[in-house]
Amino acid sequence: SKYSVHTPLFMEPERRYPLVYFSHGGNGTPFQAETAGFSKLIAKEQFIAVYPFNGGYSNEDAATEFPRILNALREKGYPIDFSRVYAAGFSSGSDATESIGTLWPELVAAVAPCPGSNAMYNSLCRVTPEAYDKCRPLQVPMLCVGGTKDDGDKFPFPDPECIDNFNIWAQDISKVAGYEKLTFEESRALAESCDD
Repeated sequence: SKYSVHTPLFMEPERRYPLVYFSHGGNGTPFQAETAGFSKLIAKEQFIAVYPFNGGYSNEDAATEFPRILNALREKGYPIDFSRVYAAGFSSGSDATESIGTLWPELVAAVAPCPGSNAMYNSLCRVTPEAYDKCRPLQVPMLCVGGTKDDGDKFPFPDPECIDNFNIWAQDISKVAGYEKLTFEESRALAESCDD
């Protein structure tokens, strides 16, 4: 599958750079990423970014493409600090990011699925108890961003399936201590009772 790599224009010899693995939105391609402002950010913050196709327009193969592409970058000799690999993505790329974080927690320093609510629809992160057990000791940091203008992936969660998946995420994957399952009705009441 295709991917594109963007680096700072001037890199220091012998230095290792963090990598951002940024998955595109639905019907996107890895060649649109340069229009998202990453080039200026790469120059300022000094990191390498890879924009994968992940097997298709909906990132269907993200779980297998992620380790394959990391290995390809290693073999090609990119000066990457593999202890600082960050996965992020928008919309369908959010699904890809969540599956990467769940299946390959030992390969990422942190993940940022945006919008974070996307996982609660498609639940690519919902895999097997063995995958959850692998995640438990690693505790991968995750930043989720959501809002009211994210098309189909809005906050508050619009249907009970999202809450069911959220409960699985909190209880079975993240193992939140003392977590009590949330009902759809409770989630709506919480959303309507505060501005956050």
